[in-house]
Amino acid sequence: MVTHEDVLHTLEGADVSTPVADLKLDIPLISQGLDSLDMATVMLALEAKYNKAIRPEQASRLRTVADIVTFLNS
Repeated sequence: MVTHEDVLHTLEGADVSTPVADLKLDIPLISQGLDSLDMATVMLALEAKYNKAIRPEQASRLRTVADIVTFLNS
């Protein structure tokens, strides 16, 4: 089972432009300062870490950390 902390740890490793410690779980990441390049990097890091393909239409719905956790646990 993937947790919020697991996803935040992956975000740290993806070297996103916003400090991971400042991220809120239920607010869209774009609203918290991540840009489209950050989001692409995050999706690639998640695919690599969890060995789960994320199609573009799925990625567009993964807006918050909570969304990502739900997706990875489905």
